[in-house]
Amino acid sequence: MASRETVEAKKCATLPAGLCEGSSSTLTKSSGSFLLSLTSLQQASGAWDLTDELLALCKVSKYAVITGCPKEIAVDTSKGKRLWATALALVLLRGKFLDREDDWEMIAQKGQKWMNKNLPAALNCESMM
Repeated sequence: MASRETVEAKKCATLPAGLCEGSSSTLTKSSGSFLLSLTSLQQASGAWDLTDELLALCKVSKYAVITGCPKEIAVDTSKGKRLWATALALVLLRGKFLDREDDWEMIAQKGQKWMNKNLPAALNCESMM
C-alpha cells in the first residue's frame, strides 16, 4: 500500500503547475499565515470561491485553473467555479500542510461535505482530488 505522502504527490502531479510547489517541510515561518489565509477564504457553507486571493495562494493563473477543470463541472457557472475552487483548496491543504492535518482537518471535512452535496452525480469528492 502506498504511503499517504506518495498518494498526495501523485495527486499534485495532475494539477496545474505551481499548485503544490513546496512541501510542508520546506515552507518558511510564514506557513502559519499562509494556512490562515487559505482557511479564512472558506465560506460558511464549506465552499471556497475562485477568487484572486485563492489563485495567488495557488500561484496559478485563472486560465490554468479553469482549463484544468474536469468537463463534468460547468466552470462557467458560479457553482462550478466554487466546486473547482474548493477542490483546489483541499488539494492545497493536503499538498502543503500534510504534517499539520490536525489544524485543518475539520475545515477540509466541511469542504468535502459541501462538495459531495453539490457535485454532479458522475463525480465524488475523492475523484476530484
